[in-house]
Parts: sequence; structure tokens; C-alpha cells
Amino acid sequence: MGFTLLLMFFYAPLIAGTIIAFVKKKYAIGIILSAIMTVIIVYLGILWLTSPM
Repeated sequence: MGFTLLLMFFYAPLIAGTIIAFVKKKYAIGIILSAIMTVIIVYLGILWLTSPM
């Protein structure tokens, strides 16, 4: 539960920053933040698939 909460607090600013970057026409920053979010989702998916539970 603690890890999920920590991830939400980390992920919310990433989403907000991506939206703000695209609105302010700073596409490079928006693409980098989107890539970071994608890597996090893929990593968590791999952890979930390989978990013994």
C-alpha cells in the first residue's frame, strides 16, 4: 500500500508536468516526461507479471 501511494504522489506531477509542457509548446520536455511515464508503467507491468503472488 505504501509503495502505491508513493507512486501516485510521484506520478501526479509527471502527468501535470506533461500536460503543462504540451500546452506551453515545450514539446521536448513533454516527450521526455511521457517517456518516463511509459518506462515506469512497463517496469511495473514486468514486476507484476513476474511476481510470485
